[in-house]
Amino acid sequence: MALTKFTDDVEVIQALSDTPNETEGLTADQLKKKFDDAVIDIKTYVNDTLTEEIDNNSVMTAVLTSNYTILADDTAEELTLIEGDSTGTKLTVSGGKIVIGTGVTKIKASACIGWLTVNTTQVKNTYIVKNSSSSTFNSKAITSGNVESMPITSKVLSVSAGDTISLKVYGKIDEVIYGSSRTWLTVEVI
Repeated sequence: MALTKFTDDVEVIQALSDTPNETEGLTADQLKKKFDDAVIDIKTYVNDTLTEEIDNNSVMTAVLTSNYTILADDTAEELTLIEGDSTGTKLTVSGGKIVIGTGVTKIKASACIGWLTVNTTQVKNTYIVKNSSSSTFNSKAITSGNVESMPITSKVLSVSAGDTISLKVYGKIDEVIYGSSRTWLTVEVI
């Protein structure tokens, strides 16, 4: 999200003549106030514009806390995530999914899955899903017995309040998805 630039003129004192009391007819109190004008403008911008935009620029990372074992062959299974790091107030985690808050219309989502393949070399699929429907995915062949990270690159999605973003995996029975820092989903309001 692009932040609003501060463009007000802050060269208030420099714009005064060499004798502002005489030329501009400023009293001593009016002249003193001129020294504060730029600082007051900057303070107003920071408090009323910049911090509001930063507060609305929410980011939420949800993580898989413990290892997950695939329960069935050739079935997309949704992972249950919990809240990790977050900023802002527009995103929450509920029911294992990131929930979109009021006023959010676009997000950028990215993820990574840590796979441990126990079967033969095969293609694994991971999905970022919106409202439990596939939105974007990554496929990768992983060699048996290896732990590999499988990133899903950033995807911009249109959303509305109450939409959910989650992860699904598609693999073979008894394969393991690693928890903790190896499996995560990040959503950023844009």
